[in-house]
Amino acid sequence: MARQKQCTLCGRKKSATFNNFYADKRGSMGLSPACKLCTKRRNAAYAKKNPDVIRNCLLQRRYGISAAAYDALAAAQHEACAICGTPRIDLKRGLSVDHDHSTGKVRALLCQKCNAALGLLNEDLAVAHKLVEYIQTHCISTTNG
Repeated sequence: MARQKQCTLCGRKKSATFNNFYADKRGSMGLSPACKLCTKRRNAAYAKKNPDVIRNCLLQRRYGISAAAYDALAAAQHEACAICGTPRIDLKRGLSVDHDHSTGKVRALLCQKCNAALGLLNEDLAVAHKLVEYIQTHCISTTNG
């Protein structure tokens, strides 16, 4: 029979596997004290009660900036995408942090579409110029009349 471990939050005994508990070197049997289900519920409840803390932690971890720095950058950009100018209020997902993947330096805030386009172009200026030429040749005349 598989070894059993009791969750410290719900009190249920579950098989002591990575399917039921997160790995934790400090915990008994190398597993976290609370089961995955309870841990997820606890974390979700915390995130719901503390959205500003979560936002700040995510921005700090992913991009090395605080929520205050993000907000200052958004204000400097008039709360709009730095490329297309779409206002943040009109975006479903808000403004994405554009950063240099090699240095980690934050450049600007972009809408999802502009951020994706920049990534798909591999930030290659020659390809961007060719794209502009293509649009001028093949798209402008069809959209304007």
